[in-house]
Amino acid sequence: MSEHRQDSAIPPTMAAEPPAAPPGGAGAASNAAAGAASAASEAFSRLRPAEQMAIAGAGLIVLVEVVLGAIIDEYWSGDAAFLLALAVLAAAYVRHVRKGVTPVSYATIIRVTGAGVAALALIDLPSELRHGVFDRATDILGGAGYYGGAVLMAIGAWSIKDD
Repeated sequence: MSEHRQDSAIPPTMAAEPPAAPPGGAGAASNAAAGAASAASEAFSRLRPAEQMAIAGAGLIVLVEVVLGAIIDEYWSGDAAFLLALAVLAAAYVRHVRKGVTPVSYATIIRVTGAGVAALALIDLPSELRHGVFDRATDILGGAGYYGGAVLMAIGAWSIKDD
């Protein structure tokens, strides 16, 4: 007969519990980040489809610029497109998360920035195609993100209704 024994020095109840994070350390920062992410996710789910498209497009442009432009230094969509996308994200944050007001109508911010990014993308595309910027995988990924974000922002800008 074989007898099953547990030869662990740690009691089974303590082995399953993760170690406690020190107060005010990385655990507090991750809890704050998780809280902010859940608040943003909850606010995003309450948006109308036009706002969701515009904000998702703006987020995609910002993500491409930060990851591929600033960190990897492979694809750059341009400062103007990046700033217009940040304006949409900031306006949405002020309106829906912070429950504040913007100095200009929220729908106007979405319309102007969406039209501006769409115009910039239309101006950039022929130049990028002519100069072979889509030769490498990172450039293809960056271009797809930039132009996909521009299309989403344009559709959101075209579809948004006044409050």
